[in-house]
Amino acid sequence: MKTESAKIFKIAAIEKFLPLGVVGFFREFFLLLFLTSLALFFFSEMLVQTYVPFFEEYLTGEKIQSYAFFSFFLWGICFLYTLFFNQSLRLIGREIPKEDIFQKDNLMEFLDFEAAKIIKKTLAKKNLPFKLFLFSNLLKERKLLFTYNRLFFPRLKIRRKLVDSQKKIRKYQTKEERKILFEENLEELKNILFGAAEIAKKYEQKKISIFSILSTINPKEDPFKEIFGSIELKREEIEEAAMWQGRIEKMLEGRKGFWKRENLSRYFITSMVQDFIGGYAINLEQYSQNLLIMNPLIWSEVVLHQRKLRDLEDVLVRENDNCALLVGEVGVGRKSVVSNLCKNILKNESYDELNYMRVLQLDMPALIGSSQEGRGLEARLKVIFNEAVKAKNVILVIPQIHNYVGAEFGVESVAKVDITPILSQYLSYPDFRIIGITTYRGFHQSIENAQEVLSKFTKIEIKAPAISENLKVLEERILEKEARTKVFVPLPTIREIVKLCDYYIGDVSFPKKAIDLLDELMIYEKAHSTKARGVILPEEVDTFFSHKFEIPVGAAGMEEKEMLLDLENIIHRKLVDQEEAVKEIANALRRARAEIRERERTIGNFLFLGPTGTGKTETAKCLAEAYFGSRKRMIRLDMSEYQEIDSIKRLIGTTNQPGYFTTQVRENPFSLVLLDEVEKAHPNILNLFLQVLDEGSLTDGVGRKVDFRHTIIIVTSNAGAEYIREAVAQGSSLKNFKDILVDNLLKRGLFRPEFINRFDAVVLYKPLSKEDLVKIAEIMLKDLKKGLLKKDIEFLITPELTKKIAEISFNPQFGAREMRRVIQDKLENNIAKVILTGEIKEGDKMRVDVATFKIAKLEE
Repeated sequence: MKTESAKIFKIAAIEKFLPLGVVGFFREFFLLLFLTSLALFFFSEMLVQTYVPFFEEYLTGEKIQSYAFFSFFLWGICFLYTLFFNQSLRLIGREIPKEDIFQKDNLMEFLDFEAAKIIKKTLAKKNLPFKLFLFSNLLKERKLLFTYNRLFFPRLKIRRKLVDSQKKIRKYQTKEERKILFEENLEELKNILFGAAEIAKKYEQKKISIFSILSTINPKEDPFKEIFGSIELKREEIEEAAMWQGRIEKMLEGRKGFWKRENLSRYFITSMVQDFIGGYAINLEQYSQNLLIMNPLIWSEVVLHQRKLRDLEDVLVRENDNCALLVGEVGVGRKSVVSNLCKNILKNESYDELNYMRVLQLDMPALIGSSQEGRGLEARLKVIFNEAVKAKNVILVIPQIHNYVGAEFGVESVAKVDITPILSQYLSYPDFRIIGITTYRGFHQSIENAQEVLSKFTKIEIKAPAISENLKVLEERILEKEARTKVFVPLPTIREIVKLCDYYIGDVSFPKKAIDLLDELMIYEKAHSTKARGVILPEEVDTFFSHKFEIPVGAAGMEEKEMLLDLENIIHRKLVDQEEAVKEIANALRRARAEIRERERTIGNFLFLGPTGTGKTETAKCLAEAYFGSRKRMIRLDMSEYQEIDSIKRLIGTTNQPGYFTTQVRENPFSLVLLDEVEKAHPNILNLFLQVLDEGSLTDGVGRKVDFRHTIIIVTSNAGAEYIREAVAQGSSLKNFKDILVDNLLKRGLFRPEFINRFDAVVLYKPLSKEDLVKIAEIMLKDLKKGLLKKDIEFLITPELTKKIAEISFNPQFGAREMRRVIQDKLENNIAKVILTGEIKEGDKMRVDVATFKIAKLEE
């Protein structure tokens, strides 16, 4: 690989000879000297009168003029050198081509100025390993301090380790050894530049920068393993922080040139378009906001929904049907699509037909409020729409358009105004362009009822952004929030916020839910921090989140590995026997959570088969408590209530009524879903769950996608219970009997093959023996004892009582299901009576007569 032949290296050599920092210092010095000379010149007469000998001899008017001229001349040279270097010399070099970068021989040509300086400096040390010395130079680069701070990276500590490691390297190698090392360094350089070029292309950077070079550092690979030691840092995190700073640098660079079009557009071009190109629209301007001027994303480097933005531009340039409807949930970035359209218009990066358009957001509440009656609103709307058509360069934006279109939703629920008749008259005009913003519910409940309007709109669905895009949105918002609150948020904290929002908050969309949580955290930290500048750490996010949402985040965080490894014992604290079933569940969950295979669906899907009362539902409750932290995080559906085909509406909802099932999962996405007695449900309802089990998602009745990726789904059934009893009675192993049972269920048509195949495990539960019931009775009685202890009443449990409860409860047909009723009838009713009558009070001890179940107080 050729190094010194790249032009940017020659520019780096010039800068090394005349450093910009030194020239900048002299530039400021000569400017100060020039201003001082001017001041002396203007006040020379006054100074001569005070210090006559000195000024008459050394500071005459001619000498002062010569000092001023000379200092101004030197300042001009320094200024021109700096200007020429920054605007021309440091920009020399080729931009990364769109084709495969690996086809290029000399990647040095694509380095920017800062990267070339680092590479040149690193190659100068021919007797040191290239990777380590490059990393050492990157650590010294003050321009990267933002990246290191965001990673909470111990820069100085790592630098000391690097210096120590360099001391151990031999300094006086032979000429042949230095030659071999240099060739190895060139090969390492080539690999690093290949990786940096790919990263630069990925983030649409024009050249290889120090940010993309730093992103190639992998702490898990040699020779960095020993240097990083126990520091938990991934290459992806370094890349994210470096590219974050890269976006900031690009944004700041864009603001520097006031003569650039996007900067001039913000102040001059927009008003010129309004005044000269477009028609005069006094009413329209009175009841609208110009989004080209009031665009909060004008300087943003984060563009969400780029494909949808292109779709929107394609619609707006059509000759007919050039109106668009942005449909999506609140907070997914519908308005950001409009804002980025404005940014493209200002930067002249959209279609030629759109580049001089005005984007005006119609203020419908103000328009409705200023109109006394319906006819007044109608007349004013016609005037406004006429002005928009005549201007020919107006794109109208109507937020919450469902409030004003379609009688059923808009009129009755919100504004009691229906602009459908007026709107339908103008939608056929080629110069009448509208962007409507609505939700899925508003679209289905309102706009679909106005077919004459809907037929003129092109529907563009806006989904929640990807996790990587949400990270970028938070990174951009954080800088302003930090300046206001004086609270610092490192990158690991941002990643934790996004992760928790993705796992646990389903009723609000990204990126809004992450931004809201960030705001709350920063306000909380500002109020409670005792330091001048607070810092929010990832563990503080977990604590705050657990307190706010009452979700034990740690149950699925730091302690998760230990919990999964000990899952069998945790379940058996409340579940008796069923060893094979519990082992199969635990193994399947460990496989799913270890992500041996890429997971695009639920955490785990399980089908529990077995007789009534054998512990299927109890297993689900134990899993919810162990894995999700609480039994309250179980969503249970009794499928016997969904025997009719119309029951689907109750599950997924309609335009008029939300679905019970989909709403529960949207509000609690990190939950266990229990579908009890599934064989009793209508067959078409089982087809509904095929998508959930296979893809981890379901579309509800109004078109919203409900995410099931963070749920465990357990389906229980009593189908085949008699076969299981017979197999156990004959001494057959359930493990060997499972395939036979499943084949039998398929032949009988109880389940379809595609339904069975979507489960991670089919788990069989065997009937309970009398010995099992004794253990279950003991567990239930201990629960009763625990409840009484809260009232400071001690309940004595005897082996005779446990056996008696198990004996009365035993029923091969119902398993342990009768036991809870027996304990309630025989014990709890009698205990309640003696407490109410005062026979048993706080501090007392009591026992039960096994023969009569009478409660007796134990004397001390």
